[in-house]
Formats: sequence, C-alpha cells, structure tokens
Amino acid sequence: MYAIQKNEVVKIEIIKQSKRGTAFWTTKEGQTKKVLIGENNIFDTEDEAKRELNERLQRKLDKERRIKEQVEKETEEIKKVVEKIYMDFGTEIPRLIWSQWDKEEAWEVYHELRRMKGKKV
Repeated sequence: MYAIQKNEVVKIEIIKQSKRGTAFWTTKEGQTKKVLIGENNIFDTEDEAKRELNERLQRKLDKERRIKEQVEKETEEIKKVVEKIYMDFGTEIPRLIWSQWDKEEAWEVYHELRRMKGKKV
C-alpha cells in the first residue's frame, strides 16, 4: 500500500483501522512509529498515489494562478478609476493610498469628488 504524506508518496503497512473508521493506523516501511492516515490518502499502487499527488498539486497551482489573475484584474480597474479621478478633477492620489482600496472604494472616492465639485460650482 502507498500513501500521500507531506506531499510525498510513501510505502506503508496498515496496522488497523481507527475507532471512527475513517482512517488507518499505519507504519512507514522500515519504521516502527505509528501514523494515522486518512482513507483519502491511501492507495493500492504507487502509480495511483503519484497521479493523485500530481492532480492535487496542479489544482493548488491553478487556484493560485486564478487568484493572481483576479488580483491583477482588480488592480488594473482601480488604476483606471484613479486615472479617471486625475483626468477629471486634477487630483493625484498616491499609490500607497489607492493600493489598499478595492474597486468599490475607488468608485466611492470618484463619486464623492464629483459631488464636492458640484457643490463648489
């Protein structure tokens, strides 16, 4: 039997099932220390374990890539709003301030400046 543990495929020997029945007490090959490993992390062949490990790592990388793209997209939208504020009102906003905003906050600042400009005229 093989298991995924700490992002590695290890050969194990099953000793007994846990009391809840959702995991197994196992030992790594050549060691005597008992380790509890869940059913989802135990496989019959090394190939199955490696395939599952690669799929997990790929899902993690895909998720990180999606989050990075989402953050970049939102940052671009905020940059556009800040540029619009500069063009319409001549007010330059330092990056340290607008980098902490989300898209809605940037639009709130734009609308607030537009209201303030309307009152002065």
